[in-house]
Formats: sequence, structure tokens, C-alpha cells
Amino acid sequence: RFTCTAVTYALKDLFIGQLIIEHVDEIGLDGVRGARVRVLDESGAQVIFADGLNANAWVLGIVRSAAVGSGDISIPISRVTINWADVSLDYNGNLPRIARAFLVKPSTKPPSPAPGRGVKLTIAEIAIRHVWVHGALPTIPPLDIDADDIRSHLDVTAENKPSDDVSIHVGHIHLFSRNAPDRADLNG
Repeated sequence: RFTCTAVTYALKDLFIGQLIIEHVDEIGLDGVRGARVRVLDESGAQVIFADGLNANAWVLGIVRSAAVGSGDISIPISRVTINWADVSLDYNGNLPRIARAFLVKPSTKPPSPAPGRGVKLTIAEIAIRHVWVHGALPTIPPLDIDADDIRSHLDVTAENKPSDDVSIHVGHIHLFSRNAPDRADLNG
């Protein structure tokens, strides 16, 4: 419990929203097992809940890259699995709440004369057993979708430049939607 609280506290000044690690079964040098995580936007509304989260990574390599490396901080994660997730895509203003939650919190420290380091995050394999995606978007009817057996990978380059890139490659997914207009629900 102490580790969950310490990591949640350490991350509190990183994003506008809040990432809360509620529970972890096991933490080791190769990653985490059995985590339950919640992400809230700046108003306290939940945008992500994930249970049964496992992440495999060489933790010492990530720490070394961040602490003594040069260039981009490298965060290679070999595999992430999630048993169940709830993702809200509701809007607050001109952005989805989930996007606002992960905006970098403005620093209260004076700017450093040296440029900051970028981050290169790669998750080679993502497997999600079940996720419920829902929310009201400005230009389409409200979403109500279940997705099962998702297989994908993720690449993120973040240097706070226009060239920043997020790539999500989905290899497999089973979708089931409810209440789509004109009976255009998905099932497959």
C-alpha cells in the first residue's frame, strides 16, 4: 500500500489530471502484476479505470535512461495486459476529458536554460481482455461500446514539439456497440 501511495504522490505534479494507483499485487525489477489504476481529470471525473493490469519492463534500464542517460528518456515496455477497463470519452470544453487528464501540468519552477529531454515510450505488446468505452462526443451520438480480446502495440515520442507522435496499431479486436443511429450497431 505504501508503494501505491508513494508512486501516486510522485506523479501528482506531472499531469493536469491525477493517476491513482489503488492496488498492486507485486512489484519487481521486471515490472508490476495485478495493479488497479484510476485516472481522473482535473475536475475529479474518472476517465480511466483499469483492473488486473500487468506490465513487463526492465525497470533498471528505464531508471538508468532517466537518471544518467542522454537524449530521449527511453521507456521500453515489452508487454502490458489488462483484464478489465472502463474508458470515458466525454468532452469538457474543446477536448475529451481523457486527453485533458494527460496534459502536462505547467511547471511552477523558473524555466531551465537547457532544453528538456524528450520521452520515447514503446509498448511492444498490449493485450486487453475487456474494455467498455463510452461517452458523449460533440459531433456524433453518445458511444456505448464493449471491446474484447484487443491486441495492439503503442509508440509515443514526446518532445513537446509539433513533430510529437503517438501511434497505436491494433492487430485484433472484437467490438459490440449499443444504441448506434440507424441500427448501425457493431458486433464482430
